[in-house]
Amino acid sequence: MNGREHFSNMKKIIPLTLLAILLAACFVGNPQSNQDLAEQSMRTFFSTLASGQYSEAVTLYGGEYENLAGWNPDLSPTDYASLWQRGCEQNGLVCMEVMDVVNAVKTENGFNFTVTFKTKDGERFEFYGCCGETFLEPITEYAIALEKDEDGNYKVLSPPPYVP
Repeated sequence: MNGREHFSNMKKIIPLTLLAILLAACFVGNPQSNQDLAEQSMRTFFSTLASGQYSEAVTLYGGEYENLAGWNPDLSPTDYASLWQRGCEQNGLVCMEVMDVVNAVKTENGFNFTVTFKTKDGERFEFYGCCGETFLEPITEYAIALEKDEDGNYKVLSPPPYVP
């Protein structure tokens, strides 16, 4: 191969190499993959609550337990699995699986999702009001926040819908 052929081959290889590097960079730290991880954590959290796997749900939650502990003064405020059980089975939290993600917004440390929930019958959950008050339109969409913890795992910060 003479110098001219070598130069011609290099002109073809350099752009292809640059293209490969650029494409690889698009996949490293891709926000979409982070969104997928956050969504999967959220879906798993609500699914574990819906199926009564409260100890597993504790590992996916990074929010406050103040309300749950206040509703259940007879339980230890650090017995998180029991607090979730009471919350879902007695205190008015409606623990359901996520049906659809309506919207997702990237935040500094995670994501804010807008979701709908699925009843045990497979229907979209609709909240029409309580305590003598009825809404003109039912509430069907709920805001759920997630943040990455120090280990890089997404944790749910928002509890399930509350229906007194």
